[in-house]
Amino acid sequence: MADCPCNPRVSVIVTTHNRATLLPRAIRSILEQTYNDYEIVIVDDASSDSTQDVIASFSDSRVRFQRREQSGGASAARNTGVRVARGQYLAFLDDDDEWLPTKIERQVAILESSSPRVALVYGWVDVVDDFTGAVSPLARNVMEGDVFDSLVAMRTPGPTSVLMVRTSVAREIDGFDESLPRHNDIDFICRISRHYQVALLPEVVLLHHGGHGHERISDNTPQSMTHAVSQLRRHMIAYADELARRPKAHAAVLRSIAVMEFMRGNIRASLAASVSSFKLDPAGVCRAFITKWRTVANLLLNSLRKSSAK
Repeated sequence: MADCPCNPRVSVIVTTHNRATLLPRAIRSILEQTYNDYEIVIVDDASSDSTQDVIASFSDSRVRFQRREQSGGASAARNTGVRVARGQYLAFLDDDDEWLPTKIERQVAILESSSPRVALVYGWVDVVDDFTGAVSPLARNVMEGDVFDSLVAMRTPGPTSVLMVRTSVAREIDGFDESLPRHNDIDFICRISRHYQVALLPEVVLLHHGGHGHERISDNTPQSMTHAVSQLRRHMIAYADELARRPKAHAAVLRSIAVMEFMRGNIRASLAASVSSFKLDPAGVCRAFITKWRTVANLLLNSLRKSSAK
């Protein structure tokens, strides 16, 4: 058993809700890290299963437990962890994901050797299908330095579980927006990148699990897509001045809205967003169509099938 660090370098925030069967894998991936100067803050977002028993089964003194009596969602749970964290750096891990062993060590080294202007470091992701066992790489984004232009266009370096951020900066921007059920990670990074720089650890740090039978907020359910469209439109309002000065970024957000509205069956709204995007960046729309024509074709076929079935 490791000694409890009173002033750990890193606070690992694990948020969980009714995933007692998945949580042990996430916790073990932290305890197996090559870097040991950390605490684990597990925030239980009002689970009704055996989550508390699972947490109690880990006798490591670095594990701290915070329970929310009312569920507030992922952002509220993460903010609970941010408030009680004692570390200089924060790292986040979803309960159904797992880290590779050197994740903390390599990211701490980057932040320690960087200017204070570098507030966040991220790494890459492999996606694991727990049902089939298949492993596939997620897009290897390369975003470094001043990346606000990319973030305001809703391009993200990866999920929250790949991040490590300076605690002071996370608190300076008031953590995660608790009103956002989806895209809260992009919003969090975007607000950081407005004033700080981002660094990349160019290697896989996270195994992002799916196919485990539990819902994810990022799944393309009707409710989730409704949340996504609402957040995209809210993003355009919040960053209206910045997007007005960046027509290509504005067009990229509109393209995302067009896709989501199409998937929801809102053809008129999808066409309106597509036209607006084309007016701002016709070349970008053409490039997007060429690179993603298979996705567009599949969306059209699915839409036609739904129409014919009615």
